[in-house]
Amino acid sequence: MPDQRVRLRGICWDHARCVKPMAAAAAVWRSVRGVEVAWDARPLSAFNDQPVEELAADYDLIVFDHPMVGAAARAGCLAPLDDLLPDDVLDAHAADTVGGSHASYQYAGHQWGLAVDAACQVAAFRPDLLAAHEVEVPATWDDVVALARALPGKVVLPLYPADAFCSLLTISASLGTPLDAEASGFHRDAVALLATLAQVVDRSSFSLNPPALLDRMTSDDAIVYVPLLFGYTNYSRPSTSGRPVRFTNIPTAGIPTAFSPGGCARDLTTTGARGADASAVGTGEATGPRGSTLGGAGIGVSATSAHRVEAAAFASWVSGTTAQRYVVLPNEGQPASAATWSDPEADALVGGFFRDTRATMDAVWTRPRTPWWRAFQEEASGLLAEELSAGSAPAEIVRVLDRLLDDHRRARDGR
Repeated sequence: MPDQRVRLRGICWDHARCVKPMAAAAAVWRSVRGVEVAWDARPLSAFNDQPVEELAADYDLIVFDHPMVGAAARAGCLAPLDDLLPDDVLDAHAADTVGGSHASYQYAGHQWGLAVDAACQVAAFRPDLLAAHEVEVPATWDDVVALARALPGKVVLPLYPADAFCSLLTISASLGTPLDAEASGFHRDAVALLATLAQVVDRSSFSLNPPALLDRMTSDDAIVYVPLLFGYTNYSRPSTSGRPVRFTNIPTAGIPTAFSPGGCARDLTTTGARGADASAVGTGEATGPRGSTLGGAGIGVSATSAHRVEAAAFASWVSGTTAQRYVVLPNEGQPASAATWSDPEADALVGGFFRDTRATMDAVWTRPRTPWWRAFQEEASGLLAEELSAGSAPAEIVRVLDRLLDDHRRARDGR
C-alpha cells in the first residue's frame, strides 16, 4: 500500500469532458489506494498551445495534446512511461485504444503519455432542423457548400485559430495531401476549399471553438449543420439538456468536383452539388471519411515528480479498459478505449456517438510531433484565421503559410 501521505497534483482542461471524469477518478483512487489526486484546470486554448515544459515543475500529472510530445521529450520534462510501467501493461493500452490514440504519444522510442480521451474532427447536425428544412446530412464537400448557400447563416464551422488550422489539416489529409513534418508545403486545393467554406458559413464561425459552438447549437435553433469540429459526447447524450445534437462522419473527399485548379468554387446553387464539368480537378468520387485530424488527450507524468511511480500507476489505471468504461464514460468523459467504443450499452449512453463516428475515428490522421511543430501550429493557426477572416485569396494564404513553415524548418536546422 502506498504511503498514505502521497498527494498528487494534476492539470487538466476546463470542460466537463475532462474535469468531471478526472474528479470522479480521483475519488475512486483515493478510496482504493489511499492516494489523493488534486486537479487544477486550464482553458482549452492553453491545452492547445501552452508548452508542457511550463507545467511540469508544478504538477505530477499533466493532461496534454499529442503534438506537444516532441518538444516535451526534448526538454526532458516528462518521464518516459516505459521506464515506469511494465511492457505488458503498455501493450494492453496499445491494443485498446481507437484511432491510433496510444501511438500518438510515442516519440523517439519512448511512451510519453497514455490516451485517456479520444476525439477527432467529425460533423454535427440538428436532426430536427434538417428535417424541418427537408434536407439531408451532406455527404460530400460539394454538398456542404451547397447547403451553406441554400441555408444562409445556418451552417457554421469553428474558425477559432486552432480549429481553423486543424480543419485545414483534415481537409488536406482527406484530399490525399497530408501536411506531415516533411511535406513540401500547403496544398492549394485544400486551402481553396477551406477559404470557400469560410466565405459561405456564418461569420460567427470566427469567434467559436467547438464547445462554444455546441453550447449554442443545443440552446437555440440558429445552427443546422457543422461539417468539421472535434466531437463531444457531452452534447449527444440522451441525458443532456437542450436541443438534440447528432454527430456523424466527416464529408467524403477525393478533390471535390466543384473546385477548379485555380481554387475557386463554382456556384453550387446553380450547378448543383454534383453538377461540375470535366474540367474540374479530380473525380469527385467518395473515398470514405479519411484524414480527420486526431485530437483527444493523453495523460503524462512529470519528470520532476517526487511520486513518479504512483503517478504512473494512476495514469495507467484511468486510461485502462475498466476505468474508461465505468468511471470516465459515466462521468461525461470521452474514453479512448476501443472496448468502450464497441460496447452497445456504452454507445447508448452517448446517443450513438461511437457508432456514428467510428469510421472517421478509424481513419484519422495524426499531426506531427517533432519539437518545432507546436510553436509552428500556434503561429500558423493565428495567421490562417486572420487570412480567412480577411477573405484572402487561396494563393496568398498558401504563400503566407509556406513562408512560415520554411521559417520554422530553418530554425530547426539552425539556418
